[in-house]
Amino acid sequence: MPVETGCGHWAPSAAFGTESSLLVSIADCYGPEQGSLYRIVQDAAFTYMMPPGWSVTSNGETANSLLLSDGQGNYVGYALLHSPRVFSSTRRRA
Repeated sequence: MPVETGCGHWAPSAAFGTESSLLVSIADCYGPEQGSLYRIVQDAAFTYMMPPGWSVTSNGETANSLLLSDGQGNYVGYALLHSPRVFSSTRRRA
């Protein structure tokens, strides 16, 4: 008969004693961790996530590009690329 632990792990009864530490170590990988909350920014050209402490650089936004900085020399840029239509409709000539 399988044994269920309080954390929702299970193992065959014979193997539970030897495998329980492995099961607990795996469960620790999926536990809650502290994270950063991102701001959602929407302007005329873009909607994007802004990490805490980052901002749009001066002159960092154009109609098709965006440049963000953390103020410590780290930058990330985004570009909106326009490409020709991949799919187009065709008509048979009569």
